Amino acid sequence: MKQQFRYRTFIRLRNAVLAALLAALLVGCAAVAPGAGAFTPAAVEPGVPLFGEFKAKDTLGNEVTNDLFADYTLTMVNIWATTCSPCVNEMPELAELNAEYGEKGFQIVGIVIDVTDAKGRLDEKMLADALSIIESTGANYTHIIPTAAMFGAYLKKVTAVPTTVFLNSKGEPVGKAILGAADKADWAEIIE
Repeated sequence: MKQQFRYRTFIRLRNAVLAALLAALLVGCAAVAPGAGAFTPAAVEPGVPLFGEFKAKDTLGNEVTNDLFADYTLTMVNIWATTCSPCVNEMPELAELNAEYGEKGFQIVGIVIDVTDAKGRLDEKMLADALSIIESTGANYTHIIPTAAMFGAYLKKVTAVPTTVFLNSKGEPVGKAILGAADKADWAEIIE
């Protein structure tokens, strides 16, 4: 009888842990309609660049800074992870939007949030996965490898991917951050 009680307790505990892990996975990778999960990022000050005055590299090894935004009226920054299906699934349409709106002062920039840790240490395997995803989806826009400073400025507030923010030419936030993936028509409506 005592052994049967222990077994039932073990099964309940195992099921609770599995349910918690599943919930964490679902929260970490979101596919919702734009605006449905919209939030205003905490502690974002108007007039202050969202990612600070950063210096990072893109996935091709080129140096990028906050100047990346200077030549564009509006930049859509899509924060994504290599392990997030909704992130990867929307990337071909993001590439199309980047091409279609490029001459209108608009660009898309990706930040691959899972290729480094919060201290900016690069994981070569995750970078290889990111490069493979970028190539297979045709998402040939700039993808930034985040630094510790970028995590300190804003990325530490990202609780799920994809998270998308819009920035002006100074790197300052425009509107609200959007949690979740969307299709091309929904993004085009927001961009317009």
